[in-house]
Amino acid sequence: MRISKGGRAVRLLFSNEYGSAPLGFERCQLALREHGQARAWKDVTFAGRPQAVLAPGQRLRSDPLMLDIPDLADLEVTLHLPEAFEIGTFHWDARQTGSLEPGDRTVNDNALADAQPLHVRVLVHAIEVQAEGATLVAIGDSLVNGHGLEKNTHGCWADLLACHLAPRGVALVNAGQSGGRLLCDKLGISVLDRFERDVLQQPGVALAILQAGLNDLGWADSVVDPGGALPSFEALTAGYASLVQAAHERGVQVLAMTLTPFEGAFAGTPFSAFHQPAKERLRQRLNRWIREAGCFDAVLDIDALLRDPQHPQRLLASYDSGDHLHPGREGSQAIVRWLLEQPILAGLMAGR
Repeated sequence: MRISKGGRAVRLLFSNEYGSAPLGFERCQLALREHGQARAWKDVTFAGRPQAVLAPGQRLRSDPLMLDIPDLADLEVTLHLPEAFEIGTFHWDARQTGSLEPGDRTVNDNALADAQPLHVRVLVHAIEVQAEGATLVAIGDSLVNGHGLEKNTHGCWADLLACHLAPRGVALVNAGQSGGRLLCDKLGISVLDRFERDVLQQPGVALAILQAGLNDLGWADSVVDPGGALPSFEALTAGYASLVQAAHERGVQVLAMTLTPFEGAFAGTPFSAFHQPAKERLRQRLNRWIREAGCFDAVLDIDALLRDPQHPQRLLASYDSGDHLHPGREGSQAIVRWLLEQPILAGLMAGR
């Protein structure tokens, strides 16, 4: 897993928040990865012991581990669970590939032949690094999570932005959740329900980038939510406003992104109902409100940035990852260039 800003010590945060049974840890190790290899494994402890039990519904922090971590470091975590277990808490669209292996493999530097690729992130909820400086949290759906970009490349706009922020003393927390919605749970927890945990509880948070709402439109009355009603304009704008109010009460500013074009998304698949004319009309109305209502501290109009001028309901081909929904490599680079021009971001990097 990649961190953004480096520091002097690290600890791991594990989660069994949605599990129904305790998870017993026998041994946990952590190492920096350099040139594709893990170096100098270190034991992770819990109240001074290598073993721990993570109760259902709970989160658990490890002891701090003194370790000099450079900016943008890749960390590898190995964990041995001695008993059979079921996972109810996971991040389903992990952008880095792990492995699931039988037995205790914590002493091995490389996955063995019987390793199964693991495309979800389990157990580890966060990596916390001891450092000074401000924090920016990007929260939203798959456009924040990095879907549409090649895995194990750190190529989405949030990853690229972190490369600019870390040298300026700003940490970036990626709170993207593929498939997630603003208002309702379904594929994950709604932004409304996790905003406190994933944004406002982050140490040093000064700015949130909010990219959410497109799945509220797309999943309505689709194979993901058959018969689900399209949310009202009033419900969506009230949801946005409530997040801004909660952020401002804690001294956190909010930069919102408009909703990107998505005509043709998932065409020819069971998810083709993601785009419908009524959904497009609501997207246009929401984007006008995001731009003009003055609710947010700043707005990044990625609709205007990424759309095809000749067909504004679709992504520009050069910015399209190929699924007509997610920006690809060039689209992600364009988003970062625009973000870096925003005065609110320049002020954060300057320590204002």
